[in-house]
Amino acid sequence: MAERQLEGLALSCSPLGEQDRLLTLLSEEHGLSRLAVPGARRPRSSLAAAVPLAHLRLQVGGNRGLQRVRQLQVIRNYGSLGQQLEHLAGAQALAELCLALVPAEMAAPGLLADLLMQLGRLEALVREPD
Repeated sequence: MAERQLEGLALSCSPLGEQDRLLTLLSEEHGLSRLAVPGARRPRSSLAAAVPLAHLRLQVGGNRGLQRVRQLQVIRNYGSLGQQLEHLAGAQALAELCLALVPAEMAAPGLLADLLMQLGRLEALVREPD
C-alpha cells in the first residue's frame, strides 16, 4: 500500500518490541486502525508524541502486515485531563467505548468530531476555577 495521510485521535498505546509502540487510532475515514510507531519509546524520537488522548496527523506506509508511521504531527494534546482524576477517568471511558464499539478499518463518520468535542468540554472543566 502506498503512503497515506491519516488524522485521528490516539486511543491507546502499548509496547511493541523493545523500541516501538502499537498505536490504536480513531479516524473518520478508517475507524479504528492499529499502527506500528517505530522507535517511539526512545527518549529522543521524533515519534515519541504518539501517546493516548493526542489528536494526530500521521503519514503511514507499508505494503503488508502492520502499517508503520513515517511522520507524526500533534494537532492537540489532551494531556491536561490528567490533572484531575475524575476528568481523566471520563476521557478514558470515552476512549474505551470507542475501542469496544467502533469496527476496525470501517469508516466512522462524525464520531471523531464528537469525541474531540467531548474531550474539549472535559478539558474546559479542568481549566475552570473551583
